Amino acid sequence: MALKWVNENIEFFGGDPKSVTVFGTSAGGASAHYLLKSPLSEGFLARAWSDSGSINHVWSMMRTEDAAANTRKLANHFGCSMTGSEEIVECLQKIDALELMREIDRMTPKTMTLDCPFNPVIEP
Repeated sequence: MALKWVNENIEFFGGDPKSVTVFGTSAGGASAHYLLKSPLSEGFLARAWSDSGSINHVWSMMRTEDAAANTRKLANHFGCSMTGSEEIVECLQKIDALELMREIDRMTPKTMTLDCPFNPVIEP
């Protein structure tokens, strides 16, 4: 959505829609790399500059099953209905962001700084 907006409006800022470059450092670098590889970016992106981050880093991707299990664990902590993903999302959206972050921090292993319960996944 952001790349589409840039494509439609960049000329108003003196830019060229055929010459858009995204840049990111660390996790942002991995995001830039993902954008470059995504077919959804086709036509909206000419280049990506990934500084100190890549889709090949161990922290830049996790198995969908692991992310789903962590989401269920988080939802269970807050007493969310486990009948379906839509219900879980609706429930978690109602939780105060600070409370969510505290619980995610509690879920994050303290022995490894690169091990996080939530990372990007590739959805079908």
